[in-house]
Amino acid sequence: MFAFSRISDGLRQLFFPNNCLICGRSLVTGEDCICLMCMAALPRTGFEKWRDNPTEKRFWGKVDVYSAFSAYYYRKGQPLSHMIHDFKYHNNRKIALYLGRQIGAMINKTQMSADYDCIVPVPLHSKKMLIRGYNQCTLLAQGASEVCGLPIDESILVRAKHSVSQTKKNQETRITSLKDTFVITPEAERRVGLRVLLLDDVLTTGATLESCCNALSIIPNVRIGIVTLGIANSD
Repeated sequence: MFAFSRISDGLRQLFFPNNCLICGRSLVTGEDCICLMCMAALPRTGFEKWRDNPTEKRFWGKVDVYSAFSAYYYRKGQPLSHMIHDFKYHNNRKIALYLGRQIGAMINKTQMSADYDCIVPVPLHSKKMLIRGYNQCTLLAQGASEVCGLPIDESILVRAKHSVSQTKKNQETRITSLKDTFVITPEAERRVGLRVLLLDDVLTTGATLESCCNALSIIPNVRIGIVTLGIANSD
């Protein structure tokens, strides 16, 4: 059993802060949050190395995306899904920043730092921000920005409509429920030629990111890229 199944809600890191989040082994110098062995075992996609990858294909014929990749394959019940749940719902910001830095290292293997002006984390609605106290995508973006150097800009895109969790909805239902959820700010609309790199935690159906892209498409000559921490196996 993984460490997360034995000790939930971040208790392992509360009482054993120098242990690997996945296997529970004591971390050594140079390791942070996850031991090197467990880090190497996470299911990397390698999508950042090639065009027309499965992440890009998710958006073909739907929205105009210049480039995209996902860092890891996402499978329920696996270590990555436990880590995402921990930083998304249990305020484990350290692991979000750590995984964000992994994304930043992958961005550095691409042309994205030159192709885009800023990272835009998928925003939360103000009601959810009030409840949760933070946006997990912003934490990932902070880690990525630290490594790749692209600045974060949260003044461009706003979640104007509060929606319930999309987790158990199918693609058609998600797209309908997310229609007009995101809008751009008046200032952003005047930024002709803006090059935006959207960042989200997990790509499933792509409905949330499609909604973001539709809002951003109002900006004249906008270029949109997408990076996600995980990609689910199927819609």
